[in-house]
Amino acid sequence: MSVSTAISGHDTTQSWHFLNLSSTQLLGVLEVIFLVVVTFFAAKGVDKIAAVSNVGVFFTLAITIGFTLVSILVFFLNHGRLAEPLTAQSLVHSPNPAFQSPIAVVSFIVYALFAYGGLETSAGVIDSVDKPEKTFPKALITAMIWMTALYVLNILMCGVAANWSSELSGKNVDLANVEYVLINNLGVETGKAFGLSHSASLTLGAAFSRFAGLADVLAGISAAFLMVYSPVKSFIEGCDPKLLPKSLVKLNNDDALLTFNNKVETFVDGQVLFKNILKNIDQAKNSINIEFYTFYDDQLGNQVLHALEEAASRGVKIRVLYDASGSRGTHPSFFKKLRQLGGQAQPFISTAGNRFFTTPRANYHLHRKLVIIDNEVGYIGGFNIGDQYVDRSPKFGHWRDTHLRVIGQSALLMEIRFAMDWNTSCRKSHLPKYNVDSLIENFKLKVVQSDNLVPMQIVSSGPDNSNFGIRRAYEEIIAQAQNYVYIQTPYLIPGDSILEALIIAAKSGVDVRIMIPSMPDHPFVYRATEYYAKYLVNNGVKVYKYDNGFIHAKTIVSGSNIASVGSANQDFRSYQLNFEVNAFTYSSKLTKEL
Repeated sequence: MSVSTAISGHDTTQSWHFLNLSSTQLLGVLEVIFLVVVTFFAAKGVDKIAAVSNVGVFFTLAITIGFTLVSILVFFLNHGRLAEPLTAQSLVHSPNPAFQSPIAVVSFIVYALFAYGGLETSAGVIDSVDKPEKTFPKALITAMIWMTALYVLNILMCGVAANWSSELSGKNVDLANVEYVLINNLGVETGKAFGLSHSASLTLGAAFSRFAGLADVLAGISAAFLMVYSPVKSFIEGCDPKLLPKSLVKLNNDDALLTFNNKVETFVDGQVLFKNILKNIDQAKNSINIEFYTFYDDQLGNQVLHALEEAASRGVKIRVLYDASGSRGTHPSFFKKLRQLGGQAQPFISTAGNRFFTTPRANYHLHRKLVIIDNEVGYIGGFNIGDQYVDRSPKFGHWRDTHLRVIGQSALLMEIRFAMDWNTSCRKSHLPKYNVDSLIENFKLKVVQSDNLVPMQIVSSGPDNSNFGIRRAYEEIIAQAQNYVYIQTPYLIPGDSILEALIIAAKSGVDVRIMIPSMPDHPFVYRATEYYAKYLVNNGVKVYKYDNGFIHAKTIVSGSNIASVGSANQDFRSYQLNFEVNAFTYSSKLTKEL
């Protein structure tokens, strides 16, 4: 309608037809095409949008200020006479029967502020503000006050030249074109006030309409860019946690981005998990990045390695990062063929060798377990690469663990976590670093289609970060639990803060349950686990022993929609000494499943 008015001086869209499309259908098709084009250019980044927005803002101000000034001029030229008489009743009584009830008036004001004021898009375009928890609400309140005042003033200005009954009662006047009807009428009345002829006044009215149409075209393009960019930015970068409800983002001690577009699948059996991982490796087209505490030279390890070699021979970029201590017995020559095929493998922050004696440190190990394929599919959880994790160990029997496959935005965050760990290790190995900037710049956002999308944060912790993000997230989940909190962990040696939080929750009536193994994998550690289990039981916590093999899962669930799965145990090493990563999820269905 803006384009039509800019060209012909009035709205002609009701007469538009193409092939067998009606006017409404044709406008719908044009709108779809317009939004596709806008989305394409909006994806180029905020700089492009800022330039377009500045033009739109200029023309919006021009038409608003111009309309007000011309209306005041007509008011004085007509010796203070109003076309729409201003009475006490007219201030509270709408000429439109549909807007005569108080709730209808309030609803229209809300609609006007959000639709015309643009408040629904403003949150998404804030890239950097100081103290957003104070500045952002203050800015919104200030904007609403100004918009309300200006909106009321402009409605009063409309009554200078336009009588509601005579000018707005026509059947061709609707909410979409009423602006042009009013501005056209203002141009006509301006001509009359200056003593112009009837035809000259009509010409001036058409000129006013054309300018309004042009201004709205530019302002509309600007608004469309902002409205498209806002959700795209939120999808890619996440929202500033300080602007989100505390009930939604409780665990953001790591400044972890909250992503919403994630499809999640749960695995609790190693054989099923690695069958899927191997399938995804075989389907990989561009890149495979693997990061594990343990990558053993055994049957499963060789099976995964051969799949990586096959992928490398297809031209897929392969990177393998492993912990030297956790992968004891795996010699550097294990990856020789992979390297010859163009793949890369290195131990985490270590020399070229990966035997234990070449890395003489008891702490600061890479305990993360990540697989990221083609920047789109990510695996995160507690399983490692080795025969014992797929029930091939006579000692442990069935290995019970928990892993997630994530398709969507959080896979990219796993990739960034991997890239940082890889680049840190390159200082020792001198292998090429992973260009994180290029990864982010070239990333193509693909919206996952699912009825059960899962909001998720990828939270890291380690001795390089004093935030202790995962431990504090555990504390927060336990402290805020109202009904229950269930925990699975192979090692139960909690720090004082976690220990006290568990006891306080249990004594407050929260159903606190912890599941631990019924057999040791490290005898001395297991004795410590039993000690703390007994202490917690004596203080109201329920502790269960898993007796169908060995449980290695690091899972915590609470309430209706909070859960965590990852590599961090309930012990001091995971809280502070080792490099860990967990997925914190906010989904009722996934929490219930876990």
